[in-house]
Amino acid sequence: MFYRKYRPQKFSEISKPNDAAAALSNQITSNKTGHAYLFIGPRGTGKTTTARIFTKALNCKHLSKEGDPCDKCDSCKAITEGRFLDLIEIDAASNRGIDDIRELKDKINLTPVSAKYKVYVVDEVHMLTMEAFNALLKTLEEPPRHAVFILCTTESHKVPDTIKSRCQVFKFKRASIKQLVERLKELCKKEGAKVSDSDLEKIASASLGGFRDADTLLQQVIEGGLDVSSLVGAGGILSFVKLTDYIVSGKTQACLELVNELFEEGIDLSSWTNEYLRYLRDLLYIQAGFEKGVSGVTDDIFAHMEDQASKLSSSELVKIIDRLLKASWDIKGSFIPSLPIEVALVEVSEREKGEVNADESEAEDEEDVSKEGRGKNADLGAVSFDSLLERWNEILKEVKPFNHSVEALLRSSKPASLKNNNLTLEVFYAFHKERLETPKAKEVIERVLKNMFGVNVKVKYVLKSKGGENLTDKNIELPKDSKMVKSAIEVFDGEIVV
Repeated sequence: MFYRKYRPQKFSEISKPNDAAAALSNQITSNKTGHAYLFIGPRGTGKTTTARIFTKALNCKHLSKEGDPCDKCDSCKAITEGRFLDLIEIDAASNRGIDDIRELKDKINLTPVSAKYKVYVVDEVHMLTMEAFNALLKTLEEPPRHAVFILCTTESHKVPDTIKSRCQVFKFKRASIKQLVERLKELCKKEGAKVSDSDLEKIASASLGGFRDADTLLQQVIEGGLDVSSLVGAGGILSFVKLTDYIVSGKTQACLELVNELFEEGIDLSSWTNEYLRYLRDLLYIQAGFEKGVSGVTDDIFAHMEDQASKLSSSELVKIIDRLLKASWDIKGSFIPSLPIEVALVEVSEREKGEVNADESEAEDEEDVSKEGRGKNADLGAVSFDSLLERWNEILKEVKPFNHSVEALLRSSKPASLKNNNLTLEVFYAFHKERLETPKAKEVIERVLKNMFGVNVKVKYVLKSKGGENLTDKNIELPKDSKMVKSAIEVFDGEIVV
């Protein structure tokens, strides 16, 4: 495997910038190392690799002035070859119980076999049970001098604060696309393979900032002869770019097709949604002029992101982020993993579609008015009620592409009258009336009427009772002779004032 074959063996070989590597090498040179470390970061970002290099440096017999291991002494070679007895790597996902930690405690006082330090690397430490964490805490509080603990996790929020407080914490960041492309070019050179820059960028994008995933994908391309486009599938930053374009354009169907493609390819939708939220955050940064906050994208993608940011207002973008944040939480508890993100995308894309189409219609209306020279006389034409009734189903069909929910609500309404281009619609539920009277809903129906009849038609809604009367304050009479009313007056010593 490429990620093993070309794994960095020295601090100097780790892709920069890497704050953890720099800090650890400085501790080595100053002889001020600690006894417990916590490495936090997404998978494939170098936590375990850095832990092994640090173990080399702690036990190396010929350190460089910069704190780099020589990679030639017996200890360094043994660690590289995976036969160093004083490096104990534990997978907390498989050894998560208190008995496993107790066994570790029993052995920790044993002196190193051949090295100066015995190093314990606990991977996915967040998987330990609470009892195991409590047992580990006692070990971290009073460790023997020869023991060094390096705890690695992808989910730091699951690690108790009591453990964190006993460790030096280092955070590992996702690699930028530029960093990954540079590394992939080095691997291609070492392998004597030719892969185009555009394909390398696709691989880097699909790797979501992970060196290991990037190395694995490149190996599949070089050794397996696979096509990059079919290999990387629908994921990566290109999927974020596409989805945002679909949302801005109001292409609901395209949004759903993209999510379905991700789901069918077996992509973890929870992780993918979190990465998409990072992309949307970058759009917020661009809108705010904080371009330095956006890193790791190519110039072409950044230019496209600037264009997307210009087409959305800050409030619109915040609403999209807020809705997708909720979806990211709902995915974990959904029996259909794709459903929460699909519902969220339908909501945000339909809203954006209505707003975009409304803006376009408004621009077209203004252009038509100026061309025909009608100006303020644009409302002089009159629409007959009979023609409106004849075309009512057609009107509903025209509304549907703008907003499905508005079309559904209008189907439960009934045109009552049309006077001086003022259309009155009867609705039978207060909730429907409330929804239809929102500015966006009214704008949709009025725009459709304008497009179909060429004149401005204003719409108002009246709530109808079961008997067919408008429900207004005037026709609501109090049952003065009701026994209940009389009893209420006696109990509360009141009177009828209306």
